[in-house]
Amino acid sequence: MNNNMTKTSKQSFFSRFAIPLMVLVFIAPMVAAWIVYNYFPGMVRTLNASNHGEFVIPPVEVSLEGLTDIDGNAIDKDYFLKNWSYVYIRQQCDEDCLNHLAVIKNVRLTQGKEISRLHRILVLTKPGVSEQLRKNLQQFPGMLTIVLTDAAQQEKFLQAFKFKDNTEPESAKYIYIVDPDAMLMMYYQDKEDILALGKDMQKDMSKLMYNSKLRK
Repeated sequence: MNNNMTKTSKQSFFSRFAIPLMVLVFIAPMVAAWIVYNYFPGMVRTLNASNHGEFVIPPVEVSLEGLTDIDGNAIDKDYFLKNWSYVYIRQQCDEDCLNHLAVIKNVRLTQGKEISRLHRILVLTKPGVSEQLRKNLQQFPGMLTIVLTDAAQQEKFLQAFKFKDNTEPESAKYIYIVDPDAMLMMYYQDKEDILALGKDMQKDMSKLMYNSKLRK
């Protein structure tokens, strides 16, 4: 009789906890992955070695508040939100600058139906824009051009881009990526082979677009 009672109690225990245990086994990995992805992004970035750009660890918030475009119009402070953005910073936009803008433009075109989720931003740190430059920039419709008009604006905006040894972002010729949360998270160093640079950017952006859709 005692054996029967013991067997019955065991069966009762397993029947009571079997389903919760099974649920826990299935959801535990997903919960752990969510915690790591959202609270320890540096760990994910370290483990993911397939990227071509360099990660900014930790990511840095970038603000457009108080800035104006090339025509003096105020920029929406939420411009970064919900979209990926390429940011290119130069003192002036010479021929080399225009070539890099063309690469960014072409990378955006490769994103197909996701093209509307990718912004392009040129930031000029030297006030005064010539008519020739305005004419040259017409070949990049849809691109936002920001002109930092004074030293205070330069210091405030460029601070986010001063990481590691990148103390002068306006002359580094890096191409930066800002994510849909307005966080600077990746950058590309300049390459002699500009077409190879474009291919690296295209591969990374396709992955970023795909992964960000999964998180929605």
